[in-house]
Amino acid sequence: MRLNLNALRVYYWVARLGSFTGAAEQLFISQPAVSKAVKELEHSLSLSLIVRSSSTRTLMLTEAGKTLFEHARGIFAIEKSAVEDMALMANAGKGSLTVGASTTVASYWLPSYLAEFRAKYPDIHIELVVANSRDIEQKLLDAQLDVALVEGPSHLQHIQVIPWVKESMGLWVSYSEKFNARDCTWLLREEGSGTREVALSIIQNNGWKVEKEIRLGSNEAIARAVSQGLGVSFYLI
Repeated sequence: MRLNLNALRVYYWVARLGSFTGAAEQLFISQPAVSKAVKELEHSLSLSLIVRSSSTRTLMLTEAGKTLFEHARGIFAIEKSAVEDMALMANAGKGSLTVGASTTVASYWLPSYLAEFRAKYPDIHIELVVANSRDIEQKLLDAQLDVALVEGPSHLQHIQVIPWVKESMGLWVSYSEKFNARDCTWLLREEGSGTREVALSIIQNNGWKVEKEIRLGSNEAIARAVSQGLGVSFYLI
């Protein structure tokens, strides 16, 4: 059995975007051509890859479809890397680097490293993509990034994690407040934030519970909220 890589590419975009129309627009082909490629791929594998819901018009991947999508993601990530490496060699050190970073990493640690890299490789264009850790990890899996820098562990498969920087977090409490773990409002980042995950881990390890919580979208907002006595939080020290 041999995979038709053109059909696999079409299927990859259908699965990634959850839409035949979206895949057609991405690949600049017609929607019937997309449907034909997916059907031919299913026929060649003797497996159903996509379940189409007539009521909700949504697409769902079968177990085989999910497995194939993960393989396809890896294949096209390698293809993208190979193309970029060859372009870099052809252009004698000129090229581009797309770095993904969580909000915390981009705000506190990354600027000095980017400045150092830029000084060594002035002809390489750097693009920085900033989002919360969960979104950055997903973009890395989708081959939208060359490297991703986040705080905390990754829970996604197929991501190789290499420790980079170790920092400490301290409990932040307003001068006007007294800390009481049983009756305090925790100021935490949004779902998907690595900083949130680390803070929740510290709270749990101390035997505390989050009974009251305010979610904020940035570390700066949390710092200001702490200073106004809205609650307590963990912050980089």
